[in-house]
Amino acid sequence: MILEKQKEATILVEGDIQSTVKSKLDIESTDFIMQMLTKGFYSDAIGSTVRETVSNGIDSHRKANVSDPVIVSLYSENGHWFYSVEDVGVGLDHATVISVISMYGKSTKRQDANAIGCMGLGWKAPLAYNSAFYFIARKDGIERKYMQSESEEGGSDIDLLYEKETEERNGVKVIVPLKESYDRSEFFVSIKEQLCYFQNVYFNVDGVNNDFTIYRGDDFQWSEMCASKEIHICLDDVYYPIDWSKLGISRINIPIGLRFSLTDGIIPLPNRESIRYNSVSKDIILNKIRKIADYFVNKYNETISGKQFNYKSIISHFNNIARYVDGFKEGSLQINDLIKYSSIKLENPKLDGISLLSLERLVSLNRYLLQEYVVKYQYRSYGNKYTGYKRYEELQPYILDNTVYIYKDEFPKKKQDFLRDQLRGTVYFIKKAKSIPLGKLNDGSGYNNWIKILQLKDIPKNKWRDAIKEAQYWQSLLLSNVIDLDKIEITKEWEEQRKIERQSKRVETIKNKVQAINGEIIVKKAIPLERYSQGNSCKFENEALKLNEIYKQKRPYVFCVQNDENEEIIQKWYKPLVNKVTFLILSKREYKKVQDYKNYNWIKLEDFITCKHKILRRIGTYVVLNQFSDHYHDLHASYSKFENISKNIKTRLDNINNYISKHKNYNIDSNHQIVNTVIENNLFDSKIYSDYVYLKQVFEKYPHFNIMFSGIRWINSEHVNLIRDLSKYYKFRVDYVKKEKLQTEEED
Repeated sequence: MILEKQKEATILVEGDIQSTVKSKLDIESTDFIMQMLTKGFYSDAIGSTVRETVSNGIDSHRKANVSDPVIVSLYSENGHWFYSVEDVGVGLDHATVISVISMYGKSTKRQDANAIGCMGLGWKAPLAYNSAFYFIARKDGIERKYMQSESEEGGSDIDLLYEKETEERNGVKVIVPLKESYDRSEFFVSIKEQLCYFQNVYFNVDGVNNDFTIYRGDDFQWSEMCASKEIHICLDDVYYPIDWSKLGISRINIPIGLRFSLTDGIIPLPNRESIRYNSVSKDIILNKIRKIADYFVNKYNETISGKQFNYKSIISHFNNIARYVDGFKEGSLQINDLIKYSSIKLENPKLDGISLLSLERLVSLNRYLLQEYVVKYQYRSYGNKYTGYKRYEELQPYILDNTVYIYKDEFPKKKQDFLRDQLRGTVYFIKKAKSIPLGKLNDGSGYNNWIKILQLKDIPKNKWRDAIKEAQYWQSLLLSNVIDLDKIEITKEWEEQRKIERQSKRVETIKNKVQAINGEIIVKKAIPLERYSQGNSCKFENEALKLNEIYKQKRPYVFCVQNDENEEIIQKWYKPLVNKVTFLILSKREYKKVQDYKNYNWIKLEDFITCKHKILRRIGTYVVLNQFSDHYHDLHASYSKFENISKNIKTRLDNINNYISKHKNYNIDSNHQIVNTVIENNLFDSKIYSDYVYLKQVFEKYPHFNIMFSGIRWINSEHVNLIRDLSKYYKFRVDYVKKEKLQTEEED
């Protein structure tokens, strides 16, 4: 490295100079200065040892014009740990060791523009960590091993240990013994940090992959091995963190390195642990930041101009303040911290049909543009019921991510019942409550008219109609996926089936009422324990049960005659069914009274434990589906991505997730008898079991789904395209709605 002489201070002289005294080095202080340059010179002894030893090896390779890598090793030998760096560059002979290596401040690199070093101090860096290290020097067929150690006077001594002939290439191997075995973890971290941009290096270090990628651009670079999350400096290939307070700007959290050559004017401090911050170097760094800011903003603008947007992606764009550029480290790079340093304006999405109004402002006005509509009903499939809204309920929070129906006048009970079997998840029903008027200028009203909502006072009056039309077009896009409830016809088949079910229900009700008997019986009812009792999950309390009230209860009664076997069964089955079933124990006399009593919610224990009852079918099905969800956790966690791969898989995963969510309050062990009985006898809930069987077969037959979704942290469009291609290769039918089709539908 060539260092130019710099004068940074202005010297003010008053009067004539009478005499000049030159500064000199005190010979008597030489030992002290050498000790200071060895022990007190580096704040990070291990990091500096790694950086300086490898830099020397790289410089030697450049000088010898060899392409072999410098080998960095961290290894144990005979119970001791060592760090070593080996090169096959110009090598060292004994004369050079005496005339250069032993000297402090002497360097052969000061006129070499391609050399990393030039201070004449880096060779001694290992002495800042340990009191001695070794180096093997090969030159012109002679190999010599030396030990360099601290001297009593304060400098260092170099002892020749052996000299022999060799056929190996010229080169040098530096060997640093670790003081403690646990220091290897700090060496490991320093190797990855200090050498993350050194390309021509081979790592013989456990845990460091030599296949890591280094992306190098003209002005910046990043390395997969670099752990820094903010912009840093790369002087040649040497990593330097930026001192933001000295640079005078806020921290920029982007994991890339600013590239500088050795001749760009960035000068390291003598210990090379940091760079010099003066007016020249700060301007150079700031100009580089502005340059890469322009680069990334241009890349971002190319992405925006080349992307097709619909109303959903536009809303997502403006609701998310983060701005990303794809194709860099970890898939994409957030550039928000760089934007303010760019001289280029950031592009925003465009949408055909809207040119007068700002899309960003329209997105912020969604709640006002949808104020014409109110939510009247909500339906939740896991409760299978409709909830009416008596108060005013805004539509805007629900419109994008939910199923929404619209009706004009009324939503009759008959149509509600018809839709029950078709609705999934949470569904909202809306109707138009009013229209947005034009309003008046300066009337002081809120955002309830077009003048106020669109700030028409800032738009020429002859453009008002066009502005309102654009807002109404955006409003129509927001409502484009809303389903017209009035156009849904109730089928004749459903009405006929409803008649049959109603008739059957009337007959059953009559039977139940006929079966209802008077009087009461004394039972022992299972109730929760008040305190822990080992081996038991409930206790029994006497209660008088009115027989004519049994058929009115929603929760089934499971009854049995009193004996030890039946009590043991109830103790095992009570906990998972505590909120679903009432268990009763009857004396033999009471049991005879009601054993022939027939009612849908009056069940004998011996019949109940066959697990044919719907409650037990659901419990067993829930456990199996939950285990399936855990096994394919990554697929369930990313199930929404299947919308762009397979609608069939997405729908079935939706169904399973909804089923699990609906029944997640079952507190049951997967090895419980209920679960085993349901599985052994194939007594699963038929409404969902076909979805489970299909997905299980698909994921077992096509394992690439699970491999891809578990191996990729963030799934983007490129990954989705890759999964589609793999699916087609394995002959799995890919069925999804193409973006072009969606765009056409939205425009229609």
